[in-house]
Amino acid sequence: MRIASLIIILNLILFFADPIQAQTGPLPHKGQEAYVPGQVLVKFKSDTGRNVTCQKDILSTHSLQALKHFPLTSTALVSTNASESVLEAASRLMQLDEVEYAEPNYRRYLLETVPNDPEFSRQWAHQNIQSTRAWSLETGKPSVIVAVADTGIDYTHEDILDNMWPGLGRNFIDQNNDPMDTNGHGTLIAGIIGAVGNNAKGIAGVNWRVSLMALKFIGPEGGTVADEIQAIEYALQRGARVFNMSFGSYQPSVIEKEAMAAASNILFIAAAGNELNNNDFSPLFPASYDLPNIISVAATGVNDNMASFSNYGPNTVHVAAPGSGILSTIPGDRYRLYSGTSMSTAFVSGLAGLILARNPGFTIDQLRNQILRTADKLPELESHILTGARINAHRALTLAVSGPEIFRINPSSGQIGSQVAILGSGFLNAPGRVYFPDNIEAEIVSWRTDKIVCLVPEEATSGGVRVVTSQGASNRKHFEVSIFPARTRFSFPFASTYEGWDQYLVISNMFERPITVHALASGFSGESTLMVITLQAYEKKIWSLSSFGILNDFITLHLQSDDFFGATMFALRDKINIEPFHPMPWGPDSISITPPVRR
Repeated sequence: MRIASLIIILNLILFFADPIQAQTGPLPHKGQEAYVPGQVLVKFKSDTGRNVTCQKDILSTHSLQALKHFPLTSTALVSTNASESVLEAASRLMQLDEVEYAEPNYRRYLLETVPNDPEFSRQWAHQNIQSTRAWSLETGKPSVIVAVADTGIDYTHEDILDNMWPGLGRNFIDQNNDPMDTNGHGTLIAGIIGAVGNNAKGIAGVNWRVSLMALKFIGPEGGTVADEIQAIEYALQRGARVFNMSFGSYQPSVIEKEAMAAASNILFIAAAGNELNNNDFSPLFPASYDLPNIISVAATGVNDNMASFSNYGPNTVHVAAPGSGILSTIPGDRYRLYSGTSMSTAFVSGLAGLILARNPGFTIDQLRNQILRTADKLPELESHILTGARINAHRALTLAVSGPEIFRINPSSGQIGSQVAILGSGFLNAPGRVYFPDNIEAEIVSWRTDKIVCLVPEEATSGGVRVVTSQGASNRKHFEVSIFPARTRFSFPFASTYEGWDQYLVISNMFERPITVHALASGFSGESTLMVITLQAYEKKIWSLSSFGILNDFITLHLQSDDFFGATMFALRDKINIEPFHPMPWGPDSISITPPVRR
């Protein structure tokens, strides 16, 4: 075992993983850029953040220029020098005393799939979510503003014109007040949310009447976090309560998350993605941010099954909505069928608008609870998404939601003294109590209206866990007290470090606390290396298998931890396409396979 070399290897990994996360997520797909060349987003510390003049002076001293300032997050978009890369500039800025953190201006891309059969003309989704029953109670109101951050909206469309917000919106690409859609995606989303109903034209949106605010920030080359933040600020200042996010990528942005958190009076509805990916292990952003004012949406088909393309995540994807073969509006008074979690997201945004029309005094927490807790439980969704449910518009308008409810405990088993997260809703912001079987009370680590982190009590036994608040007691959710030291294990047999294979390991931490993972690489030559890897809260790391120091060999990689974690491997082909390398089970039932043939 070459333990001595471990410290050097691990230190190098940690050095390049911090202080920015540009290298820690999966690489961009299909040749897409991860971030904008020559631009860095800089978050200043509190004593500097609100003083634009001071920011300019600091940047000028270091030969940098601010392109835009964002008061909501004390952030500036900075133009970098041609002599250094974006990552070098971000790293250099992180060394300044006045800077809290810096990161590339990440790109965000549309989440859509190829259109389906154009002859399919039925809006089956409204039947599944019981829109017609809901419309007997509420059809929407112009006083409710739903922001559509996308490619713009064709505000002249025959089925959208009458539901446009009076100010139309804003074009953040060209920095003008004309958010006309030249792509079609934003108009598609707008039609699902609010195509005018009962007007003898085209289709009916979830809202027959609503105010659609067009926030154009995505163009032919995608959109940027900088423009997205401007869109969030614009929507917040003008009274939007719902913000549709049918876009994303696998690069996290601290500044994007902070902007969403700061806009606490907005409910963000975000697409989970279309790559059949488990977002628990490989998060897609912004859908996977751990925030109390976000709903991440998966897609279902006509039979209420999970759509074949939809991302999922038992702990990070919250609810499902129709997303396969959806008929909606496109520019030029036309209509077309599309599939994707973009469509599913629009249905949830539309439902949020309908609920607010009926309950204008709802807080964001109440609005989120009403959507999640009135959804229809479906057996196939139980293991795929947090609520195990698909939205139901009629139930959302008629059922009263009160008290706490537990959706899932993550992890579902653990040792005495370990931390677990209880995921649900209605926990309130004031801490209550968590009880394990026999009324054994747990010590609380953190408490939020949708998530509680607690310690497994000393005398806890397996059984139902419940939450008690001032509004009553929750349902019980089973938790298994485990005596086994390692909760999670992965095995990757016949991984390769041969030149040209370009295989990368990705490990992710889904908790808001550090975890430790032991990684043992054993080469066919007999050489082996043990690495002890620490992942910070919600951190994800990616690195080449050559980091283990066993070169030009097939290796078997074993990973284990006392905590739950995610692990996957990618093979980089032609420096562009990412191919997944699936883990094999590790233990008595492990499968033997033949080493792959080199390509």
